Amino acid sequence: SLISPLITEVIYTQEIKIDGESPEIEITPKSEGAEWISKTVEIKAKDGKTGIRRIEVKKDGHTVATETEGTIKLEEEGEYTIIATDLVGNTSRKEIKIDKTSPQITVNGTTAEEDKWYRTAEIKIEDKGSGVVEFFINEGKIEEKEYLITESGEYEIKVKDKAGNEERRKIKIDNRIPEYTYNIRYTTEYDNSIENYKSKFLISIDDIEDTDSGIEEILITANENGQEKESKVLLSEKGNGKVTVEKQEYNYEITDRKTDNTISFKLQIKDKVGNKNIVELGGSEGYLVPATISTSYKEVEKNKVKINFYKGKSTQKCVATKYEKIEIKRKFSLKKQNSETEYE
Repeated sequence: SLISPLITEVIYTQEIKIDGESPEIEITPKSEGAEWISKTVEIKAKDGKTGIRRIEVKKDGHTVATETEGTIKLEEEGEYTIIATDLVGNTSRKEIKIDKTSPQITVNGTTAEEDKWYRTAEIKIEDKGSGVVEFFINEGKIEEKEYLITESGEYEIKVKDKAGNEERRKIKIDNRIPEYTYNIRYTTEYDNSIENYKSKFLISIDDIEDTDSGIEEILITANENGQEKESKVLLSEKGNGKVTVEKQEYNYEITDRKTDNTISFKLQIKDKVGNKNIVELGGSEGYLVPATISTSYKEVEKNKVKINFYKGKSTQKCVATKYEKIEIKRKFSLKKQNSETEYE
């Protein structure tokens, strides 16, 4: 018999899936194109084909977090690289930068305090994270990172960095000296004894005002013959400051009247930031108060009186005769610089 060979053809088929697409990295909150973010960040990755094998986060070249399915949360500030890899090795990379710290505002070398008074303000701004992008003083844009304010007034400082963090401060500048008026009076009392001859200065200070930081201290110093004799605080408001102050008075008594005395006063009114209004009462020469003159008299004969005049250690004698009435007047002068006033 004839046997015919049986020929059989076998065909194998296999489905191959090709994934050439990179995974998608999702970052919340969305940065909307911003280079820096100012909040905590959550990271996810998805892949519509093969799926995610690994999410890796690196900071400063070191892996700081990995995940396969869940979410990675980044809270610390810094610059990060995110790498997502799918099951066939496709990768995606994203860079993210986090800066949660507001810029720093310093005034005269220290952190600016809200509503604080300054005499002048040297303002400096700094941001060690993303960097300063806006600097305004009273809505006026400042291009430099340093600015000096010397004019009295109120100022608002606003600074923003690249991540959107803002810092605001309101400060006040006072470079005006306090204002006041003063009056000085000289009085003397005499009871026919040189030991009880009293001379006094009365200094009245009025209309005391500082409309900015306020009056903090009133100080007066008395000098006698070039030497400080007394220093007295008439008002002390440390750390506070009063816009207006009631009238202040100061009495100074000259205790030694046997010699000529030169008297001067230094009046100082200081406001809260250190502005001082200083006046030298009596000028550079002071007030000259001469030694006292006392008298004694004795009737030695009828219509004849012997009179002694004493000024310090000096004595002058005279004799009055043929008189009906003797009236003794004492005259002295109070000198201030080039002017002179006489008293009886």
